[in-house]
Amino acid sequence: MVNPEAERGETITFERVAPVYDSTRRMSDEVCIEITREIVVEAGNKAGTLIADVGAGTGRFSIPLAMRGCRIIGVDVSIGMIRVMLSKIRKDWRSRLQPMVADARSLPFRPNSLDVVLCFQIFHLIHEWHSVIADVQRTLVEGGLLAVGESIRKGISAEVNSQYKEIRDKRGYGYRRVGAQDIDEVLSYLRSIRCSAPQQPEKQGWVGHMSINSIIQGLADKIYSGTWNVPDEAHLGIIQELREWANERYNNLEVSREVSAEFKLAFVRFPTTGEHR
Repeated sequence: MVNPEAERGETITFERVAPVYDSTRRMSDEVCIEITREIVVEAGNKAGTLIADVGAGTGRFSIPLAMRGCRIIGVDVSIGMIRVMLSKIRKDWRSRLQPMVADARSLPFRPNSLDVVLCFQIFHLIHEWHSVIADVQRTLVEGGLLAVGESIRKGISAEVNSQYKEIRDKRGYGYRRVGAQDIDEVLSYLRSIRCSAPQQPEKQGWVGHMSINSIIQGLADKIYSGTWNVPDEAHLGIIQELREWANERYNNLEVSREVSAEFKLAFVRFPTTGEHR
């Protein structure tokens, strides 16, 4: 059994986890600041730059970019995520950030109207992700910038999640991402349509601390999309087996341990009119 959204060619949204999204998908402030700095520099550090953050979620990147003086349209298909973003907007930069509920597969922007488009953490959630790229190209000015990125778990967190997937798959609830399997697949496709895209994305890493129990509880609460295709009763059995595995592998599930992650980032430019000739 695979995830039904993949079978139906649908898009996965995060409406169900919007209230806990920020607390369960942590990223260090330093990494977020560095990524937004790189975006501004790569875009030419020009006043009035118009950026669409497609799949903006709760504003993780839209908000710091607005605080840097950029004009941002934060787009997400989830009303719940946009509501969280709205709750974080402050008066001194409110005019520079426009939250918008819209579908990445049909962006509500005029042709050649955007200087930069961010597509972070979305291509694996959308079955028709190639058409999203085509629409991004339509909306960008010639020579405009596309930034793509994804977060990757590392260390103990990745190990526990990998074990969950192994148990889940063994029990017949295998999960395949609806869209692109990883950022490398996206970059390979972009290069195939003659975009200027790097062979390897750059990486920004960070370290935090969590207990094994906290990691397992996040899975138990079904806050990650890889758990959503599993029926609740079967899920309880998977979590029980995961706890048994963890008790055998680790000495203490309550102690706070170092967990790490990295963000892969790549800047892409579409071929210009002259390059098509």
